[in-house]
Amino acid sequence: MSISGTAATGTLSDPSGQVWQIENGKLEGDQLTFDVTAREHGGTKNIHFFGQVADGLITLHNESHGKRGQTMSFHRCAPQKVGMHMKKCNLPRLR
Repeated sequence: MSISGTAATGTLSDPSGQVWQIENGKLEGDQLTFDVTAREHGGTKNIHFFGQVADGLITLHNESHGKRGQTMSFHRCAPQKVGMHMKKCNLPRLR
């Protein structure tokens, strides 16, 4: 995820490998909001995300069709050196 002024852009990927483009992204103070369009049952659905950013942690909630969905947390994660190799973080990705 990239922030320019109050605009948030980037992608979000889920464990199934679906990658969603962040739309209408805003960061105002510590409040983050954005929308994605996801594939579902041969069609698409809009999902609205909203939450807070604090101390390297993003906590997001989502809703679609007026129904509250999951709460997710994303930690800042840097690759770690293991022996001669770099080990990637193995967490859901918010880019």
